[in-house]
Amino acid sequence: MAAITSIAQWFGAEDGYVRPPTRVQRRDLVVAATLFVLTAVNRELGRPFLADLETFDSVPLEYLIMASGAVALIWRRVWPTAVAGYAFVHFFLASTFAPQVGYLFVYQIICFFAIFSAAAWARDRHVAVIVMGGLMLAMAVWLAWDAAVGSGLDQIREALADETEVIRPSLLPPMVSAILQTALVNLLYVGGAIWLGRNAWWQARNLAVLESQSQTIAAQSAELQQQAVAAERLRIARELHDVVAHHVSMMGVQAGAARTLLDRNPQAAAEALHNVEDSSRVAISEMRGLLGALRGATDGSDDGSRAPEPTLAELPEMLAGFRASGLDVELTDTPQEVALDQVPLPIQLSIYRIIQEALTNVQRHSTARAARLTVRTQAPNDASSSGGWIEAEVLDDGRALPGSSGSGLGQLGMRERVQSHGGSAEIGPRVTGGYRVRVRLPLIRNPHGATHG
Repeated sequence: MAAITSIAQWFGAEDGYVRPPTRVQRRDLVVAATLFVLTAVNRELGRPFLADLETFDSVPLEYLIMASGAVALIWRRVWPTAVAGYAFVHFFLASTFAPQVGYLFVYQIICFFAIFSAAAWARDRHVAVIVMGGLMLAMAVWLAWDAAVGSGLDQIREALADETEVIRPSLLPPMVSAILQTALVNLLYVGGAIWLGRNAWWQARNLAVLESQSQTIAAQSAELQQQAVAAERLRIARELHDVVAHHVSMMGVQAGAARTLLDRNPQAAAEALHNVEDSSRVAISEMRGLLGALRGATDGSDDGSRAPEPTLAELPEMLAGFRASGLDVELTDTPQEVALDQVPLPIQLSIYRIIQEALTNVQRHSTARAARLTVRTQAPNDASSSGGWIEAEVLDDGRALPGSSGSGLGQLGMRERVQSHGGSAEIGPRVTGGYRVRVRLPLIRNPHGATHG
C-alpha cells in the first residue's frame, strides 16, 4: 500500500492541480501528419531489408495501418488516456500481424508519443496511474507470452545460429542475454515515455502555481494600494475637519464682535469684518488644496493645486489668528533641546494640527478666554538609546459650555494622529479645573504603539 501511495504521489495523483482541458490545435494535426510521413519514408527506405518480416503483400494496407496509428495523435491532449490505450493496442496488433510496419522505428515513436501525452495531459491522475500501470503490465505479459509460447525464442535461436561463429563468451548465456535485453529495451520504451510525460505534467503544474501566486500578489498589491488610498483620504478628512473647525470658529467670533461693535465703534467692526474676510479666504484656499488632494487620493492622480502642509514655523501666525478672534493664547518660552525646524515634517504637521484642534475646542466648547501652550523637545540620548520626543500641551481654566459637546471627531482625530506616530496622549479635564491636551510624539517611531490617557 505504501508503494502504491508513493507512486501516486510521484505521478501527481495526490496533488490538487488539474490541468485545464484543451481543444484540438493546428500543431496536433502537424504532429500527426509529420509522423505519418516519416513512418512512410521509413517503410520505403527499409523495404529491401525487411522482406523476411512481410506477412502480406499489400502496400495500401500498410499505409492504412500507418495512417490509423498516426491519426490518433490528433486527440492526444483532448482524450490523452484513451489515445494512449488505443496506440498501445494498435502497436501490439501491428507488431503481431504486420511486423514490417510494427518494427519500424518511426512507427514506434507514435506509440511512445501517445504514452508520453497521456502522462503529461491526463486530468484525472488516478485514472492515469491505472492506465500507465496497465500498459506496463501489458508489455510485461506480452514479452513473457512471446518468449514462452510465441515465436520470440525461435527468432532468437535463428539469430544466434546465424552468428554462432562470432559469439564470444559473456556474463550470461546468449539466450538469457537476448531475453533480458529485449525486456530492458521495452521497459525503457514505455517507462521512459511515462517518466518524460510525468515531468512535463509537473512543469505545467509548477508554472500554474507560479501564475496563481503572481495573480494573488497582484491582487494583494492592488488591495494594499486601495487601503493606502483609503488611509490617505481619512487623513485628509481629518485635515479638512481641523481647517473648517478652526476658521469657521474664528469667523463666527469675529462676526459676533463686528455685530456688537457696529453701532458703537464702526472702525473696530470693520477690522473684525476684515478678519472674517481673511479667515474665509484662508479657509477656502486650504479647503481647495485639501479637496484637490482628496481627488488625487481617489483617482491616483494629483492636480498640483495642493498647498504645502503647515509646519511649526507657522505656529506664531496660527496663534496670532486665535488672539485676533478673542482667545488669548500664551506661548510658554521653553528651551528646546531639538530645534523645531529639525523635527521630522510629518511630526511637525501632526503637532501643528493637534494644537490647532485643541485651541479651537477651547474657543468653541469652553468658557475660557485664555489658554497656555507649551512645546517641549528632548534630544535623542545615545547612552540610553532613547530616540527623543516632542511634546505639546494646551491648558485652559474654563468650564464646558452647556450644549456644546460637539461630535467628538476632533479628539478622535487627535488620538489617531498620536497613534499613527506611536506616541502618547492625555486628553481630559484637570483635577484643579479646566482642560488639558498633552501629547508626546517620538522623533523615532515607537515600536510599542501609542498610549492614551
